[in-house]
This record gives sequence, structure tokens and C-alpha cells, in this order.
Amino acid sequence: MVFMTDCTNIQQKMDELDLLKQRLAVAMAEAAKSGNMEEVRKLKEEFLEKMNELKKEMDPYSAWNEYKDGETMLMIGGTPTGNDWELHPRGVVLNYNNSLHLGGETLVRGGFSKWSSHPRGVVVQRGKRLLLNDKELLYEGDFKGWGAHPRGVVIWKGNQLLLNGTELLYEGDFVEWRPHPKGVVIRTSVKNGVCQLLLNGKKLLYEGPVCHWEPYPDGVVIKDKQRFLLNNKELLYEGPYSDWRAHPKGVVIKNYVFGAGNPNTQQVEWTFHNQSMNKEQQ
Repeated sequence: MVFMTDCTNIQQKMDELDLLKQRLAVAMAEAAKSGNMEEVRKLKEEFLEKMNELKKEMDPYSAWNEYKDGETMLMIGGTPTGNDWELHPRGVVLNYNNSLHLGGETLVRGGFSKWSSHPRGVVVQRGKRLLLNDKELLYEGDFKGWGAHPRGVVIWKGNQLLLNGTELLYEGDFVEWRPHPKGVVIRTSVKNGVCQLLLNGKKLLYEGPVCHWEPYPDGVVIKDKQRFLLNNKELLYEGPYSDWRAHPKGVVIKNYVFGAGNPNTQQVEWTFHNQSMNKEQQ
């Protein structure tokens, strides 16, 4: 799965890798004569670092944990409740006691007004500042709304959706919008009982009745009653749910269950689902 989010940047990194390969070949030839491998080691480290950067650029979700269909990602007791939650490369993040927690790790402490999942962790809003993992400044300024994007944040100003507040992704009318690895998805107004989901206002991803939906690297996930469909076709999950999120490789379903040891104890469980995985393994 490859996401060409910025072809110019990717080409630049590929060109840098080609130059490093040439320099590495020269250094190895010289080391064969001198026996000094120091320059070769430095260039190898630099080459591997550039390779990892390119991999992340082409697939911003490459570092995310992988799960099997039906696998439990997290289960907790009644407190803290899991009402305010989002996905993270390493699992499920919960917001309780005004802090963000991943398992036993505190990612961000209080003082933020809004937060969101990001391919590289979480984005928090502190005043007019948007911070990746509460450290790296992604944007500072005015906005009507914002959403996390693999290349930073999408900023909503007027009728414009701008990557990092500068690069125009879409301009025009919309009812809803959400960031997508390839830009933004906008939902049009309903006409004759039908709405559209459009990638960057151009490419049709879905056409039909108003529905609950979330962006997905290969399109959108559509919720149809108790069915979750990739691009309204491929079944990812069917069954009961309390809440859900699209995951880069499927969907995550939140449900309330009762503990096996104590049937009167309610627990909250998050499970990963992608039923197409089962077909691939057959």
C-alpha cells in the first residue's frame, strides 16, 4: 500500500538515495585499498536513515502495530471510562483526568482544548498552537477548524482547506470534511436523498444516502447499520458496536463486555477487525 502524498518530496528523497549509493560505492572502493571503513560506516548509516524517511513518506502508517482480525487491542474496567478515545500507532489512547494515556504511559498532560490521532502519535491544541505529541509545532494562527494529516495538519479557513495553513487542498462548499492521506474528503449537501463523498472535491469515493463515514488510506469506510464497508463494498466488520474508528488497515470496534471472572463487572474492549484478512489466508 503506497500513498503518494507528495510526489515532489518523494522524488527528491529518491534522488538523494541515488547520490548516496554512488558515494558509498566510491567509499567502498577506496576502503578496499586503504582498509579504513569509517567513511563507509557513516554513509551506510546515512543511507539507512534516508531509506526510513522515504518509507515513512510513502506509507505514513508503516510504523503502526499490526493486528489479526478480531484481536483485542485494549480492555479496561469501568474506570477510567473509554468515552474519549482515539487511535495511535501503538494502540488506543484514552483521555481521562485531562491527560492522554497509552496503556500505562502518559503521552500528554492537561491544558489542551482539543486533540486528535495522527499517523505519528497525537496532535493537541493549546490556544492557537497545534503540537505533534505536545512537542513539535505544526501550526500557529487562526482557524475555524483543523484535522490531523500525515504531512502535518489541515486548517479550515473560510471556505478553504489548507495543508499546514498554506497549501490549498480544496476551496468551495461542503457539509463535512475530514483529512485524508491524499488530501481531504468533503461531503456534499443532500440532493434527492443522495450525497457524495469527494476526494479533494473531485474524485468520487461514495454516492448514496447520508451515512456515518471515516477516511481510509484506500478511500472511505462506510457504516451501514452494523456493517462497516471499505468503499461501500468490501466488508471489514459486521456485528454489535458501541463506537468505532477507521484504522489504516481495517476498523477498530469498541464494545462493552462483562468480565469472565465476574459476570457483574462491566469492561470496555477495543478490537481490530478486517474480515478480508481471513479471505487472503484461505
